[in-house]
Amino acid sequence: MEQIKNKKNQKAGKILKICLIALGSLAVLAGTGTVGYVIGRTTAVKDQNTEEKEPNVSVEEEKGIKVQTKYNANTTSGDAYGFYEVAYKVDPVIFTDEIEATLKYQDGTDIPSDTLAFEHDTVKLKITVHCKKVFAKKAVLTIYAKSDPSVKAIVTFDFRERLTVTLPDAISLTEGSVPTINPTITTTGGTVTVDKTVMNRTYKWNSAFITWVNTETKAAMDAEVDSMQSTGSTWSVAMGDLVGLSDADCKTFFTEAFSSATFLTTKGQKYSYHWQYSDDDADDDNLQETTWHLGEASRGDFLAEFDGAQPIIDFSCTVNGTKYEKTFGLSLSAIPVKSISPDKTNVVF
Repeated sequence: MEQIKNKKNQKAGKILKICLIALGSLAVLAGTGTVGYVIGRTTAVKDQNTEEKEPNVSVEEEKGIKVQTKYNANTTSGDAYGFYEVAYKVDPVIFTDEIEATLKYQDGTDIPSDTLAFEHDTVKLKITVHCKKVFAKKAVLTIYAKSDPSVKAIVTFDFRERLTVTLPDAISLTEGSVPTINPTITTTGGTVTVDKTVMNRTYKWNSAFITWVNTETKAAMDAEVDSMQSTGSTWSVAMGDLVGLSDADCKTFFTEAFSSATFLTTKGQKYSYHWQYSDDDADDDNLQETTWHLGEASRGDFLAEFDGAQPIIDFSCTVNGTKYEKTFGLSLSAIPVKSISPDKTNVVF
């Protein structure tokens, strides 16, 4: 019995412990008898599989003070990062003592009221802590009995840094240089840091660009088939596979030095048809297989598609579990002229 009594006394000597899930992340902070709150929300849209949940609070009584908390992300009241409601109960329910509270940085210094502020409703036994600005030092809320400050509950607040991830406006293409898409990451700072690694990069050709390739290839195929009608017949005309335009090819595009000549001559689409000369007595069945490449588009069509505004490449990445996406155009209007060859070099009028 004496051992059981000692264990109970040891438990009663501990400061209140509260574990909660804040903003979907479990925050259990170091320090015996402290409560850890993490304030701060990402500005980007989270992956659809990520849910933000209300804080889940587990409370142990300490010397008659019991605490419950609730986070509210509502910023209409001027709280840039929402507010916490800290409700407490006192044992016994009928008491003549006064319950007081202080909110200071962990090092004991004062917190500016335009950063963190609190209201204490002694009638409803509730304290509301407002987060108005980012703070870079732990904040401590102490709730205590005026007649005996050792009867207390301690709640520690942290600020989880907020990230702003900005994708570039355009993809820089320079002959001989590897194209890159590098997100810019800025942070508010805070007492809790998060992972800023850019992960899960994906590169895909935009569907509108593939449709353009299909259209250009079909136009070239139809023109070629039509030109055969004067000398023979064609049949089984068919569009084929894309060339150099798979997702893997798009990923490779961002690992190799850019070459306009390679880009124009290695990407396109296949087509095929059977043909026969009209005077072919042998009744030969000839199969024509051709690949249309980007460089075969008319100058006008090419410049219209690669003007930097038309969608060419879809990019996505994740930073700290949040997905960011953007579609980029490409500008290839600066392809240099390497030679000029007239069809005749000697003309007589």
